[in-house]
Amino acid sequence: MSTINSLLRGSFILSRYIASPQKKSLVCLSSAGISSTEPKHTLPTWVPDWEHTNDNRSVLGVGSRFSAAGSTTPSLEISADKMTLVIRGFAIDTISHVKGEFYEVELEKPDANPASLARQEQDLLAVKQDLEKFDKFITKAFKPEINGAGLVARAWKYFTELVAPGAVAMGQSGEDALCRTMCCDLSPFGERALDKYRGAFKFWRMMFKASNSKGKINWLWVNEKLWKDHHADGRELGHAVRSYSIGRNLCATERKYLGRVPHQSKVGDRICIFKGGSVPFLVRKDVDDHYQLIGECYIHGIMDGEAMERDDLKSLEQDFKIR
Repeated sequence: MSTINSLLRGSFILSRYIASPQKKSLVCLSSAGISSTEPKHTLPTWVPDWEHTNDNRSVLGVGSRFSAAGSTTPSLEISADKMTLVIRGFAIDTISHVKGEFYEVELEKPDANPASLARQEQDLLAVKQDLEKFDKFITKAFKPEINGAGLVARAWKYFTELVAPGAVAMGQSGEDALCRTMCCDLSPFGERALDKYRGAFKFWRMMFKASNSKGKINWLWVNEKLWKDHHADGRELGHAVRSYSIGRNLCATERKYLGRVPHQSKVGDRICIFKGGSVPFLVRKDVDDHYQLIGECYIHGIMDGEAMERDDLKSLEQDFKIR
């Protein structure tokens, strides 16, 4: 596909949503942004490049699962040369810490039978090692004075104290918020994370305590009822966490929120919500008051329009010139 055809296709898709009152959507931007794949064409960052896998990231902004921009509608235009997208939105937050390389654990000679005890121990070890890294990152970002052993237990217990009040939704516990952030608040089947994941997370905690550094399970530490009731849910949650971690880093923000952002994200990148957008997006300051689009993101606590209720929202509104 030639560069000009790619540009025309990208701008046609956006223009179609602008022109149709019934379809106003920014879902095509969820497939755009900066990828670790070397681009074949010099395209604006807001144009989806259909010739690479976009780091194999699953798309969050499809359907009506989230509503970060509330009831607002898109306000945007494309420059005459098709190189710049000018879109109205709000600069909500800034990345203060970012960590990649989660979920890279390779299973050594994985057992072919997913139901076997050996395979379950292997899966548990992979998740356990990754979650320990996840927890250390949270502690470093929000509570750097905490050191030593027991970090996982401490972050789970004190999560609501580590983050901003709005980062944990009304009616949620710290465990709920942490669990939902890990899986971008989605199940492996693409629906919003289920309440049963609360039990699944408790199952995980039990299994972490009952297993050693090699994943071997001490069955004397396993609660039979918890195993029976939530074993399947725990495996499903583990699958969701891994699925939505592909191509994404973990981030903490200046306002003490936690989220998932594209692999190419950096400290200082700005989290914004475009009018009419179902999910937040990450942008990076470029020259001449322009921005680059890094990609869509998940920030727990602002996915359902909460940021639209901020008292200072009007002062955060601006036009983003993206190229």
